[in-house]
Amino acid sequence: MAYTTIDNPELYFQVKTWTGTGSSNALTLDGSEGVVVDTVRGVTKVIETSTTDAEATWTNGITAISTDSFALGDSGANNDNTETFVAWCWKETATAGFDITTWTGNATNRTISHNLSVAPRVLIIKNTSTTNNWFVYHESMGNNSYMHLETTNGGLSPSTNQFQATSPTSSVFSIGTADGVNKNTSTIICYTFAPVQGFSKFDSYTGNGETDGTFVYTGFRPAWVMIKGTNTNGWLVIDNKRTAYNSDSKFPKIFFCCIKYIISKRSFKKLTGSIPSSMICLSCSNDFF
Repeated sequence: MAYTTIDNPELYFQVKTWTGTGSSNALTLDGSEGVVVDTVRGVTKVIETSTTDAEATWTNGITAISTDSFALGDSGANNDNTETFVAWCWKETATAGFDITTWTGNATNRTISHNLSVAPRVLIIKNTSTTNNWFVYHESMGNNSYMHLETTNGGLSPSTNQFQATSPTSSVFSIGTADGVNKNTSTIICYTFAPVQGFSKFDSYTGNGETDGTFVYTGFRPAWVMIKGTNTNGWLVIDNKRTAYNSDSKFPKIFFCCIKYIISKRSFKKLTGSIPSSMICLSCSNDFF
């Protein structure tokens, strides 16, 4: 039996970097504030990941998305002349364990259907209609804890108002009455992730605080890694297109928040810098090994 069902991970996830031109620009996918854009809400609709703001409209940001490319307008937020930008691009499909779900809030406990056919391990939820926190569910923290994407807060006090203290199933996940996930008449969006062997992994590890840091086995070469300490440390994002240190010469040095990592064929490892005692981790692959 094959190790993974995904022979070409680049069909489902890619990291793309570019230098702004200050004018309209089309970018083809190969082989200011961070924002989220998707084809479900429409390419001109953006949500800033570092704020609690409602959805905004950028008519000159990303102007089009196709199966293998996206087009930029002249907005300085993603195309300022000579500035460097990065995009992390997922394809919505159960094959790659990624689904986008929207609903209208009704302020009552309920379940929301998804299309993954397996229980998701990560939910990233935002009320796009009003000012509200992002809510992040990670299986490793349990079903009555959560974090905010826009803050450095660790796992917040248990509450049933977000996920009803109920774990997701292969067909639905549960939400409570909190405004951020179910405010009456608001539009809510959820980015839903499940692991796919050889392509993606969602897990946790315990740091050792030493120069020779914790080794985390993924089973594939990660192209993108997102990490958050369960204490008050910030979110870290590492990818394979912005230079990083690695014993494989294909990947030079990655620096993010003064912490250095190796991305190797089937793992990643922290090399230097202080590290929280407990971390949650999301990683995705698009490299052959």
